Amino acid sequence: HDVGHAFILEHLGFFPPNYIFHELQRYLIGMHYHDVLKMKDHQVPLSGDVDFPYFKPWLLTKKDIVEVIEAHPPAKGEDIVSGAEKLERAIYS
Repeated sequence: HDVGHAFILEHLGFFPPNYIFHELQRYLIGMHYHDVLKMKDHQVPLSGDVDFPYFKPWLLTKKDIVEVIEAHPPAKGEDIVSGAEKLERAIYS
């Protein structure tokens, strides 16, 4: 599930909020994380508008989910590490 791209599609009105996730969650084998700030995607997780903790109940029931962060420049390595730590606390704590 591409969290950022789904967020954009939903906010453009193509789908209701979290519709894509709900419809496909039984088939998902991974999560592709990036945040969206003012409709600009590939931001560091937890630096924008996506409600990442929303996915917590589902993720806590899954094993062996592939999780990937895709943040683009101007994000720096330390920004991505910080975002990953915040994401882990938001979801797995």
